[in-house]
Amino acid sequence: MSNLISISQMVKWTEKQLKLLHESYSHFQASYLKNLIGKSAQAIRKKASRLKLKKSNGYRYKNLINQIPLKKYSGKNNFSSFISGFVAGEGTFLKTKNKIRFKFAIALADDDSKILEDVKKFFGVGNVQYYPPRNKKWKGSVCYSVGDIPNLVKVIIPFFDKFSFFTTKKQYQYNVWKDKLIKHISI
Repeated sequence: MSNLISISQMVKWTEKQLKLLHESYSHFQASYLKNLIGKSAQAIRKKASRLKLKKSNGYRYKNLINQIPLKKYSGKNNFSSFISGFVAGEGTFLKTKNKIRFKFAIALADDDSKILEDVKKFFGVGNVQYYPPRNKKWKGSVCYSVGDIPNLVKVIIPFFDKFSFFTTKKQYQYNVWKDKLIKHISI
């Protein structure tokens, strides 16, 4: 047993692992980062201490991410995968410029409102709003959105971290949005 401990302590950190540690340690608990970095929570805390990395002032908000069990989605993998693919095509992650607000939204024609009602029921958060047509030739529209930060952090981010997108464009949009949101709440 002592041989295993000494061997595991000798394993060096890769540049990628160190970069992830520097970028993420101030935002997330070590127990959350262990799967991302590939080291134990104890090793992450030790390395962060040696590098003198600190938690951000808004760290208490990041703990919200760890409060939602990802097992909640495990029995619904087919619908979870559907939502991930559906959002890749129809969804968006928004950050307003003037007033700093963050929003996750899916907009469709009003005759597809059942899908958005199911998405709302699945997540258990957000609103579905109906909008009249802007032109006589057009259909009305319906939009599912989540705009309050606690629900974005507790529900939306963990979901899309677990069920990532198959398209790189939407994954990039999500990652940029998530980074801005995390930076905003840590100010």
